[in-house]
Amino acid sequence: MITHDWTEIPGRLADAGFAVCYSHISYDPARPLWSAKASRDGREWITMGEDLCSAFLELERQTAAASEDWRRIIGHEVHAPAFGTETK
Repeated sequence: MITHDWTEIPGRLADAGFAVCYSHISYDPARPLWSAKASRDGREWITMGEDLCSAFLELERQTAAASEDWRRIIGHEVHAPAFGTETK
């Protein structure tokens, strides 16, 4: 179980290059429903939950592998020399 503050999830996903949005789909008190969506590089992840917290927690779980890949790419680009600048 993820133990951090769920309200930080949209910011972390945005920092990893995702576009994030959410909507309140059902206002019925007996059956509330929220949707959260993240997209990047032509891929989309969409989750639903009875509250916004559960929708974001599931979205973070689903995008975890893509977030890690993004961080590795950024780390490689930051540390790799620019093309043509290698020293001999």
